[in-house]
Amino acid sequence: TAGSLDTSYVVNGSAKAWLHQNTDASLDDSFNTSSTADQGTGNYRTTFTNAFTNNFQAVPSTCAQNNDAVVYNNGRATTRIDLKLEEGGSAVDRKCAASVHGDLA
Repeated sequence: TAGSLDTSYVVNGSAKAWLHQNTDASLDDSFNTSSTADQGTGNYRTTFTNAFTNNFQAVPSTCAQNNDAVVYNNGRATTRIDLKLEEGGSAVDRKCAASVHGDLA
């Protein structure tokens, strides 16, 4: 009917995990994120509360503090993602936010 929406669009189109973290890997807020860890300058590991079915998640990310900083998805597994932050080709610690899209196990 008019105004109705098939729930599969909502389920398939919603982020299954997201986070907003500080430079020390502490979380400001998150969903389906059990922990974050500082793996060295510009490298962060996020562990999920609930695992994904495979390693093919889409992970759009962004950095705060400087428009020139970029976030790379530096590794994925069903239980975690690794993010690498760079500015001008060098690793930097920045606040960052990421959402994770995929199918939960």
